[in-house]
Amino acid sequence: MSRILTVALCGLSWAVPAGAQQLDHSTAIGLGYSHLSLDGEGANAYSLEGESILRFGQIETGVDLGFNRLNEDGSRVDQTSVEIAPSYWFTPGFGIGVYGARDTLDFEGTDLTLNSYGVEAQVRAAAMSGTLFVGETDVDLLGLDATTKDVGLRVRADLTPQASVWGSMVRSDIEDTDSDARTWGIGGSLMVNDGFSTFASYQSSEIDGTGGDVNVAAIGMSWTTFVGGQEVMLSGEYASASGSSMLGSSDGNRVSLGATILLGDAQQKRTPAHTVTHNTLRGERNGLSGLFGSFGF
Repeated sequence: MSRILTVALCGLSWAVPAGAQQLDHSTAIGLGYSHLSLDGEGANAYSLEGESILRFGQIETGVDLGFNRLNEDGSRVDQTSVEIAPSYWFTPGFGIGVYGARDTLDFEGTDLTLNSYGVEAQVRAAAMSGTLFVGETDVDLLGLDATTKDVGLRVRADLTPQASVWGSMVRSDIEDTDSDARTWGIGGSLMVNDGFSTFASYQSSEIDGTGGDVNVAAIGMSWTTFVGGQEVMLSGEYASASGSSMLGSSDGNRVSLGATILLGDAQQKRTPAHTVTHNTLRGERNGLSGLFGSFGF
């Protein structure tokens, strides 16, 4: 956790010289409800997520926060996430930065914690953008510690003001083992008119050497309108999942509904925060956290 705090302090120190600059931001705050069904068993999930990009001249800092709760017959699973990623843009087309991220999963006192940190390079050219990052993740599961070496890539192309496509991937090699975790996803969105959009995605996650994998296909739609003078994106998504493990195969689906408040210059937001499709656009920092993203977490 100290490394994540160090990343945050680096971001603040970078922003100090730019304090006199104009502050711009793109912020989205989303509230979602989901119903999950797996092999005939159902559960309800609730999410509260926020994401923001803060800009001070050549300084750009991304901040993502998320909380998800899954309830099923009195059992509860809580998932929380936080990420801080400051970067400095040397030119309008090239920037470098650092990141710190923490994912936790709490299931009836059984905790899984992922602390990720690393460096990244970003490029922008016309309607294209891409990010390449390398880093490490400290994994804590039931007091057992492990470290992974992470490398990932994110790309996005805005083909027109109405249409976008993207892809993301991350591979995490687990130290002192022959195993690795991999997650990749692709997606796209299309604005049909000024307020109505559709989006779709496919995501695959796998942990080598365990026989475990999850594959998810999703499709959804959103409608952006004004509620009380505030721009809000109302959305729904259906996702179908299939997975396997040493215990066998499973199939399930997820139906989600949500509302996302758009602040600042977030009008170009392509996907709601609580959806599986959004996770393919945002990307993961670690192959293990991709398993959370398979369920929209």
